[in-house]
Amino acid sequence: MCETEAITLFGDASAIPGDYEEVFTAQSGCDSTNYVSYNITISQETEESVTICSSDQFLIDGKEITTSGEYVTTYTAMNGCDSTHTVALEVLNPLEIEESFAICAGESMLIFGEDIAETTTLTQTFTGASGCDSIHTITLLVNETYTEAEKITLCAGEQTTILSGVAVGESGIFEETFISSLGCDSTVMVEVEMMEAIVSYN
Repeated sequence: MCETEAITLFGDASAIPGDYEEVFTAQSGCDSTNYVSYNITISQETEESVTICSSDQFLIDGKEITTSGEYVTTYTAMNGCDSTHTVALEVLNPLEIEESFAICAGESMLIFGEDIAETTTLTQTFTGASGCDSIHTITLLVNETYTEAEKITLCAGEQTTILSGVAVGESGIFEETFISSLGCDSTVMVEVEMMEAIVSYN
């Protein structure tokens, strides 16, 4: 018998496995001995752990399973008793990595084996250490460089201070490069023009 079943032996509902005999009086008036050997068949319980990627297909008892958890299936074994099989399923989601970089105009960056020199977002899928997809997304921002121009007119003999404290008293074009708040070059150009003094005679 299976362990989930109940039996009554010779009026005893709490019988335990073993050999039993009972003597009855047959119709002939003679003793009749009834022998019973009572055995319990233990139900079989099996377990397995399975790890899959979210993109994989996995069937349990004919049904597709897509979420992690424990799934129990009960079937009838060859001995006629229930057999329970438990699957501990772990579903791994893709590993997602996101990075952002900034460069200055005129520069380029190597992304996934390609030289990139413009603002863009690139995504590539790799196979991770777990054997599942690893999605890597890189956003590249290209910051512009700036050039500012200014013209100053001075009278002969005058001076002015330009750029980073440079005193100028002659005509010319002066420039200086700074690093902007974005980390890129910013060029300031100043043109100084000296006006000649006008002399008049009466």
